Parts: sequence; C-alpha cells; structure tokens
Amino acid sequence: EFRVEMKNIMLAIADGFLSPIQMVLEDDDGQSFLKKAVDLEASKFSTQPM
Repeated sequence: EFRVEMKNIMLAIADGFLSPIQMVLEDDDGQSFLKKAVDLEASKFSTQPM
C-alpha cells in the first residue's frame, strides 16, 4: 500500500512540473500538432495499471 501511495504522490508531483509546458503548447484553438502528441503520450501513462 505504501508503494502505491508513493507512486501516486510522485505522479502528482510530475504532473505539476508539466503544467508550464502544457500552457506553452496550448494555442488559440487548443489543437496544435504538438499538443495532440503530448495528449496521446499522457493518455498512455494514465491508462497503465498500478
């Protein structure tokens, strides 16, 4: 249980580090090619079992 909680904490911290990058990637319509690629990769991490 401790290991799972630590993983969740580390993922939350890493998500916080990516916030400034996400702001840079967003454009007026929110659908830049780079943002689509980042969203695709992020979805792979969020669907992995713990």
